Parts: sequence; structure tokens; C-alpha cells
Amino acid sequence: MDNYDSYTYSLEWFVVNRLDTIKFQKQEVLLAKKIANDEWPEPTSQYVTIAKTGYTTEFNITNLTVDSVGVGNSNYSKIAGTADKLEFTCTQVGNTSLADTLQTAIALCGYKSISEAIYFMKINFLGNDSSGKAEKLPHTKVMPFKIRNYNNVNTSSDARGTTTVLAGQVDIDSSVTDTYISTCEYNFNYLWGDTVEESLNNFFAKLK
Repeated sequence: MDNYDSYTYSLEWFVVNRLDTIKFQKQEVLLAKKIANDEWPEPTSQYVTIAKTGYTTEFNITNLTVDSVGVGNSNYSKIAGTADKLEFTCTQVGNTSLADTLQTAIALCGYKSISEAIYFMKINFLGNDSSGKAEKLPHTKVMPFKIRNYNNVNTSSDARGTTTVLAGQVDIDSSVTDTYISTCEYNFNYLWGDTVEESLNNFFAKLK
């Protein structure tokens, strides 16, 4: 971010068909480079955008907050921090209906109910250099989540439209929850050096 005079971000809320959602959950590690470069969902993926900053006028999403577990979670990941919960505001403009739109989107992607569907929130970071030229940073984030307590959300109406505050529980990837996957072993050999430092260097070089 220090390379830019100013920066902002854009948000996209969408649903992907169930098959691609399952692939994402099982292969997110392999898709990390594509995700960071905003190349997922892929052109062949079937997905429905509910709201996107600067593109959709029926629904606007703002005030996104993400709660993360900074040191990992004892139940499924002790290695690295991970997103845990998120909350955002969705404003409906005019006579649009959020419930109807969500139901249509999830039905097209193979889900039966709003509560069981897995949604995605994509965050793109945009930087402006000294000349004012905007550039998308290769740090895109994509978080799968389920809407929590959809029947008890806070809704208010004003001149801008009807505003709904939605809370989501981030859906944990299968790669860190599946017992079989998490206990898989991969054997490899490394050279034992004359000193502990040399041995550790050989170990980490082989580990990469």
C-alpha cells in the first residue's frame, strides 16, 4: 500500500454453483494465486452476482467488517490466523426485494434455502499512484460464508432505500477440517549436516 498515494477497495457479493463451491473448499490452497490475482471464479464457472461496488444499482454493499482469529483456531487450524465472522450492510434501492433476489440466486446455483446456501464475499484493493491512475493490487481476498440468523436481521428504511445488516459465519475449508486430509503424510528425505543449523537449513530447503 505504501507504493500508492491513496487506495480503496471494492466489494462483490456472489453465489457460485454447488460443484464449484465444493471445489473451492477442497482446493483453495491450490487456487491461492488465482484468487490473489482476481482470477476466481473462472470464466467457465457458473455464478450469480448479488451486489458489486460500482456495478449494481439495485443493491449496494458497505461497512464490511471481518473478525479474524489471529493465532488460529484450536478446533481446526493452529498454524495461521483465519477469518471467522463477517458483517456488512446491504441497501436495497427502489422496489427491489433482497429476499426474492437471494432466493432466485441460490436456486440458480442449486441451493434450496437462503440459510443453507454458501455465499462469497470478494475484496479487491485498488491503489492510485501520483498521476491518479488506478491499479488493482494482486491481493484479492475471497471468503465463503453462510448468513446467520437471516430471520432476525436488523432492517431500516430512509431516503436511500431499505438497509439490512447481515452477519455471516465464514465457512471453513475442507482442507483443514477433514480428518483424512489433515492427517495425510508425505515422506521426504533431506541431508543431515555436520551441525544442527546446517541440518535445519537442508530440512527447510527440502520442505519448500
